[in-house]
Amino acid sequence: MPRKGLSLGCWLILVLISLGVFACLTLLVGLPEISLLWRHGVTTQGVITDESFGGCGRHGSGDFISVQFTDQTGQVHTSSFDNCSYSFPNPSYGGSITIVYSPDNPTVIAPSGRFPIDAFFIVSMTILMGLLTLILLPRWIRKRARKLS
Repeated sequence: MPRKGLSLGCWLILVLISLGVFACLTLLVGLPEISLLWRHGVTTQGVITDESFGGCGRHGSGDFISVQFTDQTGQVHTSSFDNCSYSFPNPSYGGSITIVYSPDNPTVIAPSGRFPIDAFFIVSMTILMGLLTLILLPRWIRKRARKLS
């Protein structure tokens, strides 16, 4: 006897659980750090002082970029970010880069206008799960209404 697949209700429950998980990840992991930089960060120009190649854990490998910049008070800082978290094309030693830094902690920097790859994935999956819910829920409601009549 052929095995019956998951029912529409089961699929809907799985999608709703996934939506909740990705929504929680978005709120807890993906957005807090970058949203603080976007809301309260200061944009400035920096100079790439070092570029090294290294491992990125589960992302494989990528560039680690050190940037020297001057904050609003005139102090010079050097901080870094990795090309594993931010898609950044062709960094070059001595090149200029626009960054956003936290005025409370100038060691926290990010390339200006760049969204972290992990956060982008989590937000995209949250949107996808929401759309799947919008597709499955009306079908499930119609199926339940037919069964009841």
